[in-house]
Amino acid sequence: MFKEETLKTFFRDGGAGEVEDIFWVTDKETQQFYGTTFITFSDSTSAKAATALSGSDVMGRPVRIE
Repeated sequence: MFKEETLKTFFRDGGAGEVEDIFWVTDKETQQFYGTTFITFSDSTSAKAATALSGSDVMGRPVRIE
């Protein structure tokens, strides 16, 4: 359901540059996705540009980016 490539494309096309790493937060026992993801960008400029995308829809969900 949640695909890394879709998320990388979302940020790249949204002007935030390339994503270096994605960490999907899951329950340790069930491995179910909580809905929280930590994303690493190559530089602070890209990370700042990503915050401008907060509220956008990605993979059928609105995203909150801090």
